[in-house]
Amino acid sequence: MKFGPAVGPDRMTTGPDGNMWFTEPFNNKISRITPAGVMTEFPLPIPTYPRDIVAGPDGNLWFTEFNAGQLARITTAGVVTEVQKCGVARGALEEVRVTAFGSRRCMGTERYDLQ
Repeated sequence: MKFGPAVGPDRMTTGPDGNMWFTEPFNNKISRITPAGVMTEFPLPIPTYPRDIVAGPDGNLWFTEFNAGQLARITTAGVVTEVQKCGVARGALEEVRVTAFGSRRCMGTERYDLQ
């Protein structure tokens, strides 16, 4: 298994598809590993430093984009959608939270209850 040039995985979770999903913040990717050991990396369109990740019952994985101060989701097919500048997403056992970053301010925190 070979990771990007900067560093390997950071935060991990089991996806709704049964694969292990993880963030690669310094490589700007979300990645998955199948039970058979096959790894697929999904580069993000802009440098956002993906950090925390949780699986939602909607069949998607939700993650924080630290440098962008956003909450985003990725489908098991690798399609990324940025959802909210500030917010909280709750998975079955975990929570990801996005708050103000730099000069940005969260005027009201949206809550995405994934349970």
